Amino acid sequence: MNSQSLYDKAVRSYLLTKYTPAANTCNKAILAIKQDDDEALKVNIWALYLNIASTLLVGASTLPPAKLFGLDQTTVSSVQDVCRSIWIKLVQAYQPLELMDHKLVSACLVLDLKLNQFTEAREVAESWFACLPDLVLDDIANGRQSDESYIEIVQLYTCRILPAMNDFESAITFLEYNSVLTDSKKKLLKSVIQEQQDTIEKELIQKKKLEESVKLAAIAAAEATAAAEEKLKQEEIAKKEAKGRQDELDHHNVSLVKKWMAQVTAKSAASYATILIIVFALLALLRGQRGRLSIALQTLMAKLWQTIKMEMIPDTAFTRGAIYASAVAQTAVAPFAFFYYVYFIATEHKLFTTHPSIDTFIHYWLGCELLFFIFFQITRSRMQRILPSVAPSAKERSDLYSVCLANIDQAETWLPEWFMLSYDSTLHPKFEDIGRDNVAEWLSWAFFSLSLQDVLHDEAATEELNYMIDNFEQEFHVQFDIGYNEDLIAYRINLDPVHAYHRPLVFYTIIQFLTTLFGFTLQFVWGMKKFGPESRSNIWNLMDPQQSYEYPLKSEEEGPERVSYWFRDGDRTKKPIVFIHGIGAGLMCYVTFIAKLMAIDAPIFCIELPFVSMHCVEDVPTMQETVRDLQNMLHRHQFEDAVFVSHSLGTAVTSWVVKPSLLYVALQRCTAAQGLVKYFASTELYISYYISRHFHWYQTALYVAPTVPHHNHSYTSSVKMPTNTKVFLSEKDNIVDSMRVDTYLNHHGIESIVMKDLDHASFLFYPSWQQEILNTIHQYINQKV
Repeated sequence: MNSQSLYDKAVRSYLLTKYTPAANTCNKAILAIKQDDDEALKVNIWALYLNIASTLLVGASTLPPAKLFGLDQTTVSSVQDVCRSIWIKLVQAYQPLELMDHKLVSACLVLDLKLNQFTEAREVAESWFACLPDLVLDDIANGRQSDESYIEIVQLYTCRILPAMNDFESAITFLEYNSVLTDSKKKLLKSVIQEQQDTIEKELIQKKKLEESVKLAAIAAAEATAAAEEKLKQEEIAKKEAKGRQDELDHHNVSLVKKWMAQVTAKSAASYATILIIVFALLALLRGQRGRLSIALQTLMAKLWQTIKMEMIPDTAFTRGAIYASAVAQTAVAPFAFFYYVYFIATEHKLFTTHPSIDTFIHYWLGCELLFFIFFQITRSRMQRILPSVAPSAKERSDLYSVCLANIDQAETWLPEWFMLSYDSTLHPKFEDIGRDNVAEWLSWAFFSLSLQDVLHDEAATEELNYMIDNFEQEFHVQFDIGYNEDLIAYRINLDPVHAYHRPLVFYTIIQFLTTLFGFTLQFVWGMKKFGPESRSNIWNLMDPQQSYEYPLKSEEEGPERVSYWFRDGDRTKKPIVFIHGIGAGLMCYVTFIAKLMAIDAPIFCIELPFVSMHCVEDVPTMQETVRDLQNMLHRHQFEDAVFVSHSLGTAVTSWVVKPSLLYVALQRCTAAQGLVKYFASTELYISYYISRHFHWYQTALYVAPTVPHHNHSYTSSVKMPTNTKVFLSEKDNIVDSMRVDTYLNHHGIESIVMKDLDHASFLFYPSWQQEILNTIHQYINQKV
């Protein structure tokens, strides 16, 4: 085949993105070039050669084989070697060098610039300038020959290559002594060079300031670490002293009991001893000295509490089995009810014959459980419907994408965590197994809240999606295989099925009963009043005829209220406290902590989130409605700001308020603590429905604007946190990667404290940590704006 045919074949392969065949064919075309071939064809072949080289080299994680460029493998070991060898090969094809077409010189310079080979680019440009005959330069200067190609090469040399090497002086000198360029062109190029020099100088100044700030921050962190170590040392000393006193007290208590038993035995009163022991135990349980628990019982309870505190939920086969058995017992109620009624219908006899009243109660209770199970199945099936998309705007999406990429350390380990294997949901795939279409499917959910098919129907969205993938590959120097891996499933929480296990009716009845009792406690013991959409329908509020809206709403045109809350007024010289609970059984889980908040005597609001409190509430207010109601709540009670105290999911609500993680927990080996969360919280029907259909990650993700800027970009998705912000993290939290969050917060200048050895929500069982949190709250509510 002649050079023209080979060139045409190489172009077709290149356009079809078959770069390896294109490179091989192009090399053959170069070898087939003859002296009498058309000069334009020769230029086109070499231009295609340089384009193919650029495509193969730019963004490649490893160096392609040298034979693709027609080079000797033994002489090429780096990108710099490839660039130098390509130029030498081009020079050898054009002898003398001044015969080389200007377009090829420009293409070679652009290739070197794309690969950051500035030294090679400089050598190419300067060797070409040096070989230009005076006659050619005179023709360009006098307008007898086009100056466009020459000016293009000069511009690349003076405005890109030399500035990239910080050699601005050489660039200015070259222009000043250039006799070909006009004065106006020189002035224009000098202004471009000056702008680049100013920009680099500014960046150097900012870099120096940043380094100084980081140095000061490191010094401050070292001082803080030293102070923390000293504090920890003092605490250890105090613990040892307390343990010593406790051991002495334990020994004394045991001695008292032994002495008393010896006296009883010595009097030969064994029968009386048994009675006295029982009476002693009852008195110990009911009343000790001055109304307190007896010392013996205090000792017993202290030992039990120490055992519990060693590990909140020990991860042993026994505890995992106990939790799993409890979960199975819940789900077994409905099948048992079904079996009971099959037996009853078949035999016309009740399965139990203990007492008529008990038998009747069990009969109707199991009937209700059977009906409730049918209701559960219908409701869960209905909840599988995908709700209308709630997606960020294009601007928000762009900012979210950029700030997400900025917080990824290792793409090869981070991205696989968002996928699982279809044949084993406990395993993640390898990075190289993830196809480009798999990534597109996941990004369609993450940033568009849509399936991939819906995104592909929108041309603008498709273009934006492809840009995200290309940018990801370029940013982390990776390349996804074309196509879709059927063995992978992407986590898409709002599009995936709602996973929920059945809870019996008695479970919800007990929760509602305890919630009602806690409501009485809030109102009649702590003097709180309930406000919100359901405040007048609750029995404890109907008993209080004075219950009303003491202050008018800010606006009656903003729609109906959606958020209920409890409020008790207090010392108005202090800022009010707004407490927001997490997933579980509602506010009653925090009874001891709320009691301590009450003792501060500040105005306090306790927000209710019934849709994540196992209250069979399906209606969920939007983020905008929630923020609106919280703002109106403060205005209604004549407050402008407040100290927000939130836990678990409550921090998501707080993040909505602050704006002008945790999306999916893939449990591989389910520990005891994780099992407790899974079987008794996250898989409850209404909690799972909220997380799967109403929880939108980008509304909750709080990307903190650093107190000391780490880059020049500014994203609308970054939030400047209030000055008084402190985050308490449980070190062994089974839901959140606490150590990673702590690192992120410290990096952005936000104070955070890791509660050592604590699991999720276990601070509620540690008075010392509760007190430290309360001390922080007390400090904040007494600070003036």
